[in-house]
Amino acid sequence: MPSGVTLTEMMASHTVLVIAGPRSRELLQSVSPRCDWSREAFPWLRAKSMYIGHAEVVAMNLSFSGELAYELHVPNEQLFLAWALLHAAGAEFGLTYFGLYATESMGLEKGYRHWKADLIYEHNPIESGLDRFVKLDKPDFIGKQKLLEQLARGHIRLFVAMNVDCDIAPAHGGDPIYADGKQAGSVTSGGYGHRIKRNIAFGFVSPEHTSIGTPLEVGILGKRYGATVVEPCQYDPENRLVAA
Repeated sequence: MPSGVTLTEMMASHTVLVIAGPRSRELLQSVSPRCDWSREAFPWLRAKSMYIGHAEVVAMNLSFSGELAYELHVPNEQLFLAWALLHAAGAEFGLTYFGLYATESMGLEKGYRHWKADLIYEHNPIESGLDRFVKLDKPDFIGKQKLLEQLARGHIRLFVAMNVDCDIAPAHGGDPIYADGKQAGSVTSGGYGHRIKRNIAFGFVSPEHTSIGTPLEVGILGKRYGATVVEPCQYDPENRLVAA
């Protein structure tokens, strides 16, 4: 990042295009002859400066859809050029458009969580199921002492993913979760997973109700519907598609 330019300023000057799907790499390679988009040269969870035509972009090989996908951070003055090249080349690859509801549906199937919905300050990383990102054996990091104090006090709520037996509506943030007839927590997000054909909800509940297979109930539109605690990632849990 150039000296004197803040992250906020850079984000305001760029627009993100997302190219997702099993042929996304082929499409990008077709409009980027000077760059190598192969898995070996540009593996999963990497970011590189790449070119779409002569438009320089920051490309990230990551996915919120659970499919092979790339985020392209394009300078606004080159956005139309990049979009036009991708749009024209996309005909050969069956390119179509998708919206945020589709993205959120696919993210739920993968167990991906939303900042400010499923990831909130009220719950620490361990309670949020992000244990793999926290190394308590590190000598020190910002917030370590407070985190250790919270862990010593014990967990009040833990993150769960649920499949809900309701075919009329998804759960919404704030909807109640019940266990043994009593409220045990609340929903943080929900939606229908069209690839796995399940009504999915995320939320936080009392620790004793978090085991896989635990029966719960979720309040939706004033009625209670049965739900079952499941593994958060229900689509391609081995990540074979995103890392293809």
